[in-house]
Order: sequence, then structure tokens, then C-alpha cells
Amino acid sequence: MQSGGHCQACETAKATEWFDPADDLEPYQLCSPCLNRLEAYALRPIECYNLLARYGNYRHHLHDDFYDEDCIASQPLVEVAGSSQFAAPKLPDVASDAHKLVRYSLTRWSLDAATRDAFRKHPPRAVLEIISPLATSENWLFKVKCLELCGDVIGPMASGIVLSLRDRGSGNAAFYAWAAAVALCFAEDEGFRLVCEALEAELPQPSPRALVWFRSSKTLDWMEQRVPKNEITSNWG
Repeated sequence: MQSGGHCQACETAKATEWFDPADDLEPYQLCSPCLNRLEAYALRPIECYNLLARYGNYRHHLHDDFYDEDCIASQPLVEVAGSSQFAAPKLPDVASDAHKLVRYSLTRWSLDAATRDAFRKHPPRAVLEIISPLATSENWLFKVKCLELCGDVIGPMASGIVLSLRDRGSGNAAFYAWAAAVALCFAEDEGFRLVCEALEAELPQPSPRALVWFRSSKTLDWMEQRVPKNEITSNWG
């Protein structure tokens, strides 16, 4: 048992418990009641929301098997008391504040049209400044979210951040998000070249979906020149 700042879940009580379910991640800092609810998959919506905004949903106790996208517990081991009084923010609650909107986006599974529209009401440069720290995060999900925002919301102004995230690092999902952001933030010829160069570095097992964003006839030429015929599967379709 340790003591420190506020609980990362309720953000009101003092943190008294440090809990790391995998023994190799940054531990949660929680009060005892929130730790009990976490282990019972019964966090109240705002508590789940606060943890998702800090850590993302890749951790066992937070992922989508246990909470839906509105942070409602789907498999609680105990009753979730007071859910209505401790609701998570909705898009209208955060849309007017760019910082809160970024925090909200980190709790979502994907950026839907309504969230993208809310972001477009803020100056792109302001959003870019807010999301820049995500590019250097150790959390690969937050890097993916950064790429989604760069491509879907900011555009060419974010090309520097997108280029800095070229290293595949975290598997096909991150690489696919990077390729999508390149297609949206760079001129077509330059973007196609950048993604092809990255794919060639991955041969003989590149991500077959990475060029889909360009919808270019040059894709077939690249495949014929670079990918052995016996390695072209239906995934390349």
C-alpha cells in the first residue's frame, strides 16, 4: 500500500492502492473502492472513462469485453451502483473544448463522423498542438489515435508528425493507420512513395492493406515488381 495523489478513476478520493495486473505496465493509482470495482469489472462510467483517457482500452480490466463504448459495464461481477449519477461525458458535453474533445476521443473505439465534425470546428493548429504529445507516447493505441486525428481532422499541416511515426513498431493496426494518415496528409505521388518504401522494408511479409487508401493503378505495378507471386494471397485484393 502506498499513498499519493488523487485516484485516477474517481479523481476525487486519495489514491492508496497501486495495482498492476500484468506486473510490467504502469500501475493504476486508485482508492480502495475504485480498485474493488475495477477488479469486479464494475467501474462506474466516469471512472472507466477517466482510466480509458489515461491508459486506453488495451489493458485486460478495461477492454471492450467488459465495457461498451459509453463506458457501461457489460459483465460486472457486482452491481454497478450509481451509474446514472456518475455518467461519462457525451460528445455534446466536450465538443466546445478542444482539450476535452481530445480526451474524449481517446476513450472511443474509433472516430465517428460526429466526432470528426466536432473537431473541425476548432482551429487545426490548436488541435495539432494538443495531440502532439500522443506521437511520443509509449501507448501504441494513442499513437494510432494521433494518426487518425492527423489524417481525418488536420490534414497536410500534420505531415511532420505523421512522418515521425513511420516506424511500424506496433503491428499491422498501427502501420495501417500510418498509411491512411500518409494518404490524407501528403500529395498522392509522395504519399504513395512513402508507403511503398515502408512496405519494401517489411518484405517478404508486408501489410497488404496499406496501399488501399490510394486506389491507384500503380499498386498493381508495385506488386508485380516487389511481391513474389506465391506470396500474393486474397488479402491483397
